[in-house]
Amino acid sequence: MPSPSVTAYAPLYDEFDYVVDDYDGELPADLHGTLYRNGPGKLDAGGQQLGHLFDGDGMLSMFTFADGRLHYRNRYVATKHYRKSLASKGAPYRALGTMRPGGIWTNALRFPANVANTGVVVHAGKLLALWEGGPPTEIDPDTLDTIGIHRFGGKLKWLGASRPTRSGIP
Repeated sequence: MPSPSVTAYAPLYDEFDYVVDDYDGELPADLHGTLYRNGPGKLDAGGQQLGHLFDGDGMLSMFTFADGRLHYRNRYVATKHYRKSLASKGAPYRALGTMRPGGIWTNALRFPANVANTGVVVHAGKLLALWEGGPPTEIDPDTLDTIGIHRFGGKLKWLGASRPTRSGIP
């Protein structure tokens, strides 16, 4: 993976919450709504550089347009991997391209950690941070606080989809 000093791979450790007031032009007064984005926010765990872009902890960004103003907020998805990586000295779990310290026997038969960094969708009134290899993580749509793993009332046992699409069938 390229050096973290390359802008696309530079980590963002800070979380922000502010009204954007420095931009050119005007926002349309009738533009209302919220855009959510999700992607890897930091590419290290416990001081260890992660081995793949897909291993970075999920960072949600929220852009809310109302009354001719723009409000921005971002938060990390507080998954088990994210919380443990803040206190560890190295990767706390195996990831897609990152192994835990200890070699092959420490990592054998371990599934990659769910870092909830791939997609975000509103479904049935719930905001869900998505990841390719595990269940979605429910997020508070106003604060971006992490609520926890969402299993659709016990119907989703393990895997989810990180890039859902809408069917053309009514």
